[in-house]
Amino acid sequence: MTPDALRRQTIVSLRKECEEAENEARRLTELEKQWKLRLDRKVRGLMLLEPDVLDKVARYEDGLERSLFRNLHELQRLQAARSGVVVAPPAAVDVDLTVHNEANC
Repeated sequence: MTPDALRRQTIVSLRKECEEAENEARRLTELEKQWKLRLDRKVRGLMLLEPDVLDKVARYEDGLERSLFRNLHELQRLQAARSGVVVAPPAAVDVDLTVHNEANC
């Protein structure tokens, strides 16, 4: 084989390998995009709670918040009393309202 023929054959072979590598890179890039989309959907699906669970969480949070403020106000009154200040009735009124149906009582 002549040196020119060998050079041409090598160039053609390298071009073919380069094209195949570029095609494989494109295919892998597309595959990566697809997997990222699937993963994002899965993560979003796991992060969202069902409506009934969200209602329960909201109720628990409300109860905790009420308890926190009741205890905070009581702590403020106790700290004032310990420091020798005459403690007046609470300036903040904590009100809990429980409604009972007459049929259930």
